[in-house]
Amino acid sequence: MMVERARVVAVDAEACWVETIATPACSACASGQGCGGGVIGKLRGERRTHLRVVLPASLRPAVDDEVEIGVHEHGVLRASALAYLLPLAGMVAGAVAGERLAPPGAADAWSMAAAAAGFLLAVAGARALSRGPYSGIAAPELL
Repeated sequence: MMVERARVVAVDAEACWVETIATPACSACASGQGCGGGVIGKLRGERRTHLRVVLPASLRPAVDDEVEIGVHEHGVLRASALAYLLPLAGMVAGAVAGERLAPPGAADAWSMAAAAAGFLLAVAGARALSRGPYSGIAAPELL
């Protein structure tokens, strides 16, 4: 489970809003000697992210409480696959289908049009799958 510390900024009946502060992942990034993430982070300034976390019945935090939120790794993996792999697969499948179905001499145009259509269909499918009742995609929970 990936864990991040956060501060509660609001509480309602079934959920709370928490605020996290994005920090560099490693000391090399923080000093600006790594991949460049630390330098970019310094240029953008301190970023605060607000998340809505559904509360279990036994947990009632107060505003300004510090909490730990966790996201299961499989949820992050599933969200990544839906966001990146599914649209890519739709685009490739559309391009191949467009090339095979094209009349002679128009394979490039048909392939590009079908790739765009496959991409848009895959994005729509990914959005529908991520909003379903059993998506289980990267849902944060209080620990």
